[in-house]
Amino acid sequence: MIESGRANVNDFRNGFTAYLWDLLTVAFILWIPLRVAAIGLSSVPNGWLIYLLVQVTLYILLNPVPEFIYQTRASALELLTASYNFIVENWLEWLLPNIFITLAGFFLLRFLGGIIYALPGFLQWFAVAFSFGLFLTYLMTFRGFLFAELRGTTRRSRVYRYEARG
Repeated sequence: MIESGRANVNDFRNGFTAYLWDLLTVAFILWIPLRVAAIGLSSVPNGWLIYLLVQVTLYILLNPVPEFIYQTRASALELLTASYNFIVENWLEWLLPNIFITLAGFFLLRFLGGIIYALPGFLQWFAVAFSFGLFLTYLMTFRGFLFAELRGTTRRSRVYRYEARG
């Protein structure tokens, strides 16, 4: 959808099977050091806090990995280094909109929970699942377009391009 501007059901089916092994490879590469860290930090005072900080740091640094997987087709180790470099170069432009949209989604689901409180259980589940799926589709499409815009450019080139337009 990011490249052609269109999407259909076959894109989802083919994309899921094409990118599944890349996701599993990245998850496995991260699983090994995280397990070692969890075991090593289990006997350290406040080790859980250190482990939590490691997980949050990895979440921030590797946040654009899904976009790298489907837009660049790099190997798993290249994905991790490219994601780190991308966040170092574009941390403000990438993280700030993602935080705002995530917070908006959180408050939207809380608001929806208050509205559908009186519905039967199955309809509540359906309304929440449908709304969450719709929001997640919007979020991932937004992230894809934002990533395509930020990748391969610098702040300076984007400012120059913006000023040249208007």
